[in-house]
Amino acid sequence: MKLVDVSVDRPVMMTMAILAAVVMGLFALKDLAVDLLPEVDLPIVTVRTIYPGAGPKEIESLVSEKIEDAVSSISGIKRVQSTSLEGVSVVIIEFELGTDIDVGTMDVKDKIDEIKINLPDDAEDPTVLKLDLNAQPVITLAVSGARPLEDVYYLTDHVIVEELSRINGVASVDVLGAKEREILIAVDQKKLDAYQLSMNQIVGVIAGGNLDLPGGRIREQRREYTVRLSGAYEDLEDIQNVEIPRAGMPPIRLKDVAQIIDTFKEQRELVRLNGKSGVGLSIIKKNDANIVEVAHEIKKRLAGLETRLPADIQLELMQDRSLFIEASIKDLVSNMVLGALLTALVLYLFLHSVRGVIIAGVSIPTSVIASFNLIRYAGFTVNFMSLMALAISVGILVTNAIVVLENIQRHIEHNDDPVTSSKVGTKEIAIAVFASTLTNIVVFTPIALMKGIIGQFFVQFGLTVTFATIFSLITAFTLTPMLSARLLKKTEPKDSFLARLSRKFETFYDQLAASYRSAVENTLRRRAVTLGIITLIFFGTVIGLGKYLGFGFFVTADQGWFSIKVEMPAGTNMAQTDEALVRIERILESHRKYIKKVYTVLGKISGGVVGASNEGVEVAEITVDIGDKEARDIGVKEFYESLRKALVLAIPSASISFREISPSGGGSSAPVQLQITGTDLDKLVAISGQAETILRHMPALVDVNSTWESGKPEIKVIPRRKLITEYGLSVSQVALAIRYGIEGEVATQYRIGDDEYDIRVRFSDADKNNIKNLSKIVFLTRDGQVPLSALCDITEGSGPTQINRKNKKRMITLTAGIGSGAIGNVVSAISEQLSQLDWPDGYEYQFAGQEESRQESTGEIGQALLLAIILTYMLLAAILESYVEPVMIMSTVPLAFIGVILSLVMTNNPLDIFSMMAVVMLVGIVVNNAILILDYVHTLRHQGKALLEALLTSCETRLRPIIMTNTAVALGMLPLTLGIGKGAEMRAPMAIVSIGGIITSTIFTLFLLPILYYSYENWRAGRNA
Repeated sequence: MKLVDVSVDRPVMMTMAILAAVVMGLFALKDLAVDLLPEVDLPIVTVRTIYPGAGPKEIESLVSEKIEDAVSSISGIKRVQSTSLEGVSVVIIEFELGTDIDVGTMDVKDKIDEIKINLPDDAEDPTVLKLDLNAQPVITLAVSGARPLEDVYYLTDHVIVEELSRINGVASVDVLGAKEREILIAVDQKKLDAYQLSMNQIVGVIAGGNLDLPGGRIREQRREYTVRLSGAYEDLEDIQNVEIPRAGMPPIRLKDVAQIIDTFKEQRELVRLNGKSGVGLSIIKKNDANIVEVAHEIKKRLAGLETRLPADIQLELMQDRSLFIEASIKDLVSNMVLGALLTALVLYLFLHSVRGVIIAGVSIPTSVIASFNLIRYAGFTVNFMSLMALAISVGILVTNAIVVLENIQRHIEHNDDPVTSSKVGTKEIAIAVFASTLTNIVVFTPIALMKGIIGQFFVQFGLTVTFATIFSLITAFTLTPMLSARLLKKTEPKDSFLARLSRKFETFYDQLAASYRSAVENTLRRRAVTLGIITLIFFGTVIGLGKYLGFGFFVTADQGWFSIKVEMPAGTNMAQTDEALVRIERILESHRKYIKKVYTVLGKISGGVVGASNEGVEVAEITVDIGDKEARDIGVKEFYESLRKALVLAIPSASISFREISPSGGGSSAPVQLQITGTDLDKLVAISGQAETILRHMPALVDVNSTWESGKPEIKVIPRRKLITEYGLSVSQVALAIRYGIEGEVATQYRIGDDEYDIRVRFSDADKNNIKNLSKIVFLTRDGQVPLSALCDITEGSGPTQINRKNKKRMITLTAGIGSGAIGNVVSAISEQLSQLDWPDGYEYQFAGQEESRQESTGEIGQALLLAIILTYMLLAAILESYVEPVMIMSTVPLAFIGVILSLVMTNNPLDIFSMMAVVMLVGIVVNNAILILDYVHTLRHQGKALLEALLTSCETRLRPIIMTNTAVALGMLPLTLGIGKGAEMRAPMAIVSIGGIITSTIFTLFLLPILYYSYENWRAGRNA
């Protein structure tokens, strides 16, 4: 190979070339954005429509169904789901992966524009948005102070939010618990009727009297004047004195029928941090922003704000995602360094040379740093997946250098000079090294090409390993022989401690190699027995232990946070919900040994339907911080499970569930999501109730909940359409009158300085909060005043809190947490139970959420594994110019499954996505042992050695590099298995499975491959005889 000769003969040029790659890599690293996980883009569009005052059934029929029908004709749609809540419709359009989401969004907007005219007149225009999974809070904080909440909110909105919004990289700052000022026109219902006025008249007069408009220009001689109508309200007295005309009667003033009150909007959210009321802020970064840099700048600005704000105003951080990200990345880097050090130790034991360790070891940082050039070019970020790819491949990166270095050293020991040995030794092993590297590349290529969410998640993992592996190959053919030619020399006997240790190890190794040669020779005589034993061990492990395997999805990292989701019975008012929350906070207060912070939000639960959090005064979420896991003796799940019984007993009427905070920053969704669909709501409720009963009686499940809740009290107003028409009215006029009186209508805005406040018109509290007064709402007709009771039937009842639909069918979703077991096993048990129910025609169930993603991901990984095996075989066949020998090599792959199953069962880990990915990786790793042996067998046979002697000599000679490379790979991954540091739970399974597979495949390959090769060559020789 000319590249080897150039590297050895022109060391300065090659050094500069390698340094250039390293320097450029360092600059590339500096420019890379940092995040916890890779960006995952789902082609999902949400359509959110506000229809104030409407119940879920009205929202479903008047809004959601019409939008579903309009968008369903768009091409490329995978499914359409909708959620109809009180006053809100959310329609979720999910496109097939690969769809241009910008085009999809425009198509949705076009369809919405076409049907806007068919939506209710008083519904707001639908809002169409692309889903951004990365729009998670970077930092959550609470603002409190020794002053009224409205003053705290004013300072928050006018000072803090404005300052944080200006930060480069901040997309938005969401405010929770706001107490906003409002001018309320509280109309007296009796006086309104006495003066023969309507709410519509009041709204129109107030809006029409608050104008500040330009009237144009007047040019007179040499001057020009602008004309402006300055009719905006200057103070509350202006509003009080607004005159309301009456037909055929003197006008009256607004104050004659209403009170004008400078007050606050109805508050339906409360925020507390550690028991102190305040205002919550969620700061969301832009999609392409560096989360660590944004978080640092936010904290810097907050420190500056503390000096500008009044002394009593406190800014307290609740969550800071950047801390976990920085710590997890730091721990990953530490694992990489520790893995490299353990690898160096192995190298020294075998090479007995510090120089040799340096030569091989320098390939690790060189390959890693140089790979950042391609990582930046590919548009990746520094995240958990890309760094884990580098950490998991620490040992892999050094294997090429080890094989080359070991062969060079062997030549030097046989009295060749270092320069010649470096060239000859590298070229002699070049095909094996090249083949081994390419097997790794072809294995990781299918990983990078996977489709679906899992493909987006692992593309950076697969390509990052590929990039680093490519540079490790280049390093092995350039840097390793170049340094070996100048640094290596024949080993001279020394009397130091390390030298004595090396000699003892070498004696031990020589005995091991001799014993191995003898063992191989014996197994070749007893091939059938040996094959039988290996086969028995394989099937015994797969069948005997495989049944104990759990099947999971993702392991949740212990970030020290969890949330408590509280749902009170439908119809519960805000005061009752808050009373329940106070009881929970008191229980949490008694666990201050662990609990650092308690952040309570009443009125909203995050992580609900895409595009719509679960909102209402009967729901709340409490986020609890129990600190770093290193500082406590209990895990997050173990801790909140210890609270479960006390909280359920404290508020027996509430539905309480727990969930850990997901790595992406939001509350993780329930692991079990069972979607039941059908057309008739009554039948759907009945069958979902039976399914819910099954789930509640399964010991593995906790926090079983249903999206169906019918107990919300409501008053139904049913119009008598014919009678309404006879009076010269319309149903929409009746509906608006009801809404204006109860919900109210924002007629216009009241400006004070640079601030604007809504002017809302509605009945007074005494009138609107009295059910009897609803029937007394009066309508002005040509026949005089007519009460609502004469135009409509008014009944009390109850209705659902939400109605969900999927692909135009109604849907009820049952959710549950998993108390014990892995999700795959739990879902199988649920399916077995559900199959025993009598399902009506047209009614079916499907698992969504984690299980749906797990099944899709398992399929994708299975395809990647199959493709990796096929590509590896094709590559080996091309390199070895043989159809049969690659089959022998590939036959060693199943031997890794023995270690995979043993490692998972012994460590009580499920076969999750990371574990399955490790299985795919093993295809490229375990075949390298067989390649090394067969490559040298070919060399020896070309030199004239007999089959048996060539095979035995190759096995004995290649035992050293095989042990060195596999031990280096295993030890390089070992720190990842220890479960130490942030995010350790996520990275451990891949390393555990990899090490287990490497150990068993290495041991069995050393005996299986010689048997297969020897048997095949004897058969071929006999056939040709």
